[in-house]
Amino acid sequence: GAIRQGSVGSLTLTDCHFVGNEADWGGALALHGATATLSDCTFDGNQAKYDGGGLYSQGSVITLAGCTFDANGSEERSDGGWKP
Repeated sequence: GAIRQGSVGSLTLTDCHFVGNEADWGGALALHGATATLSDCTFDGNQAKYDGGGLYSQGSVITLAGCTFDANGSEERSDGGWKP
């Protein structure tokens, strides 16, 4: 994956493009107990082995504004776009 954020600090992303990333959890972005704000981000063609092809979140607080998810997938579970 492109980014993994834990519970320390917060993450703010604006106008980012996540394309063709791969990971076990969260092909492009994995959040674990994090606070994140994403604005105008694109998640396209990312792949996860388990959950959240584009975005995986566990116990996180996320604000999404104007983000798009297209053609993301996961191999073993049904959550291709994002897993809250």
